[in-house]
Amino acid sequence: IRRCLPIVTCTAARRTWPPYGQSLGCNTYMDQRTHIRPARHAKHVRHEKYHQLIAYCASLPDEACAVVHPCDRASLTGAVRAAQAGLIRPILVGPRARIEAVARDAGLDISRLELIDTPHSQASVEMGARLAREGRVSMLMKGSVLTNELLSEVVSREAGLRTDRRISH
Repeated sequence: IRRCLPIVTCTAARRTWPPYGQSLGCNTYMDQRTHIRPARHAKHVRHEKYHQLIAYCASLPDEACAVVHPCDRASLTGAVRAAQAGLIRPILVGPRARIEAVARDAGLDISRLELIDTPHSQASVEMGARLAREGRVSMLMKGSVLTNELLSEVVSREAGLRTDRRISH
């Protein structure tokens, strides 16, 4: 039985994946350094549909993304790898000293990334929402901040991001 791949809508680019009438097949994979390369073994590739989605998104122009409080290794590494793959242009929002310390410990080069210094997580959340409201970024990425802390700012009436549409996280 052949599985159907999901249709994903990229609201920023107003495109759907996969493109209608075009099969992308199993011809790409993503290695640990986020390089997209042809697959050597087409028999069984773990998470095939996600690798295809990443390959398709890498062909689109990258979007500005506020990475809110990336003060742990996982969130900072994810942002840097997504930037290396050409998926996003991250703007790191959080305490400069903590972010730079995490980058040093993880061996990540963040010298080319924009970094907005904020004193604590709540200030990082507020700054990320402000960047989205002003149109400087088209998406928010959650770092090491609590989900309810980030979403409470996103849905608050004062932040200016609330719409009549449903949100998902």
